[in-house]
Amino acid sequence: LATSLALYRSRLPSALYFLSLYPLTDLLRGDHPKLNVAHPSRPASDLTTQNVQDYTLVFQWRLQLLLDFCRKTCGERRTTLGCTSWSQCTKSFNRLANILSRQWLPRTGPMHFMKQGIEQLSTMPDVCGVCRTAFSQDVNTAREEAWQNLPTIVGLPGWEDLELEVREHVI
Repeated sequence: LATSLALYRSRLPSALYFLSLYPLTDLLRGDHPKLNVAHPSRPASDLTTQNVQDYTLVFQWRLQLLLDFCRKTCGERRTTLGCTSWSQCTKSFNRLANILSRQWLPRTGPMHFMKQGIEQLSTMPDVCGVCRTAFSQDVNTAREEAWQNLPTIVGLPGWEDLELEVREHVI
């Protein structure tokens, strides 16, 4: 889909992120209902070797984000300076890691899943406000960093450079 656009490089990371939510076997079959419609806007369903390589890199990156979020961000979380309930907060972060580790699937999108982690923590009454706020800020920062790094996973420049290419192409 992204390669059929004139400015595909700027769209490619987002398209790969979305496509990486699907098993490769589904993509190779090319039988999605949107691909079976005879229409001029119908996207191409052919995958090149480069497409498969990029898909695989993003798929692996996405799964690593999920694992790192569960194991490191939540499971290895230390209480925040100013924590008012060290023991309870530590237990709650371990419980959160356990819950989240059992919830994700290969089709889980890490950006949304990380946001759900923040929401899940908000339902845990034993976490002090200091730790809750710090966790939310840290997760939102991690989400932003992950998204900013997405183009580089497939060897593209960062989003700013891609946006500059778009502006130069339009002018």
